[in-house]
Amino acid sequence: MLGQIKKIISDYGPQFRSNNCKTLTSILGIELGFTAVYHPATNPVERVMWELGRLFRMYCNDHHSHWAVIVNDVHRLINSCCHEGTGATPMELLCMGKPSTVLQSTLNFLLSDEVLVATHHLSSLVNTQINKFFKLFEGPYHTGNVVGHNVYKVNNGICYQQFSGNLVLPVL
Repeated sequence: MLGQIKKIISDYGPQFRSNNCKTLTSILGIELGFTAVYHPATNPVERVMWELGRLFRMYCNDHHSHWAVIVNDVHRLINSCCHEGTGATPMELLCMGKPSTVLQSTLNFLLSDEVLVATHHLSSLVNTQINKFFKLFEGPYHTGNVVGHNVYKVNNGICYQQFSGNLVLPVL
């Protein structure tokens, strides 16, 4: 942490609205702010939790107990991503310099690397299928050659298809 905390932004959880919390933050000179009720988009913590859920669901879908093995990689990945609001990564903001990241390797696949490919299933009332229950990624598949800047051919077991690099992730 760099310097003293100036403000804490929280949801409307009772622990943050309590008199104890208000008193403690007042004594410490910390401003206490709240996000809009029932509006998760205004809560940066909820956004991070959503992203963590997405990453763990992607990498631990078949092996739920695998999360502890990859938690450090996920931590490094999140701290290496450029934030829209600041234009920098958390590592840069904490004066650790430009990160050497897991992300850099995801954009430079070699021939026959194992990858996962993003899926885009639609809900179907007829088949009683709900899109939120489908896997977000399928695979593992193997990469073919690089088609263009950040475009890869991927062998799905039947044929080769082209995918943008943002739809292809490495198998950890």
